[in-house]
Amino acid sequence: MFPRHRLGDAREIEEEVDLSADLASPLAAPGRAASAVTATINWGDGTSSAGTVSGAAATPTTVNGLYSVGGSHSYAHPAVYQGTVTVSASGTATVTTHFTVRWRG
Repeated sequence: MFPRHRLGDAREIEEEVDLSADLASPLAAPGRAASAVTATINWGDGTSSAGTVSGAAATPTTVNGLYSVGGSHSYAHPAVYQGTVTVSASGTATVTTHFTVRWRG
């Protein structure tokens, strides 16, 4: 089993890395289903992938849908990687958060 990490946390890792990540804080998307929210994870090593958006949609008694963004990636070699997660939805501002992975081999 590979370690799970929260975005925003710096980690020292001594094995192959499978970064399964959740944003450090919830993502609120008023009036939008998870399928209307897109996320891109830039892993900091020249690659990027789509993030998986999941969580609870807004209901008649709650205004915001609360979501998290997840993704997995394997790094090729030990290094310090500076990555980003960018989230957007139609009609809203794009939001970016940063994370650091420190893999010492």
